[in-house]
Amino acid sequence: MRRRFKLKAFIILVAVFALGILLPLILHASTDDNARSVKVAYTQKEFVDNLAPTAQKMSKTYGVPASILLSQAAYESNYGSSLLSVKYHNLYSLSAQPGQEHILLKDNVYSKGKWQYQKVDFAVFKDWSSSMLAYLEGLRQGRWGESTYKEVAGTTSYKVAAEKLQAAGSNSDPDYAKHLISIVETYHLSKYDR
Repeated sequence: MRRRFKLKAFIILVAVFALGILLPLILHASTDDNARSVKVAYTQKEFVDNLAPTAQKMSKTYGVPASILLSQAAYESNYGSSLLSVKYHNLYSLSAQPGQEHILLKDNVYSKGKWQYQKVDFAVFKDWSSSMLAYLEGLRQGRWGESTYKEVAGTTSYKVAAEKLQAAGSNSDPDYAKHLISIVETYHLSKYDR
């Protein structure tokens, strides 16, 4: 009788543990939002100033205006304060390619006339420069359309480049070009195109 009581007590104890500890963890486990802001030690201007030399260097190599590279990074990463950019060094919200290290996060996407969340496997990078390089390589390889790279790299106008990127669907935001242009003009990013 005593042995049977110990076994019952043990089973009850395990069940209580499972229900009390593990069940809430399982129920509340959810996918994090890539755009969730993380506290950072730099301002928006400092983010741009820090990234500008890399953008200028890559602009010379790829021909894409540095102002566009900077405004896209600022918009996509909320000036380097999104979870995706801080923890995973992904400035451009790039989805992972097959075989690439990735993290599953929620993304707010504009589709069928409304904003909605989708789970996306985002690429993970070792640093922001790697993210910028991957973005430019994807652009050059036609990730957003065959002609997009030529159209964006073939212009010195940040406004034209922003409009071409929106038309190519590089971001689902219907006001994407307006946001990029506004960032360029607010922070005077066209000075980096020289």
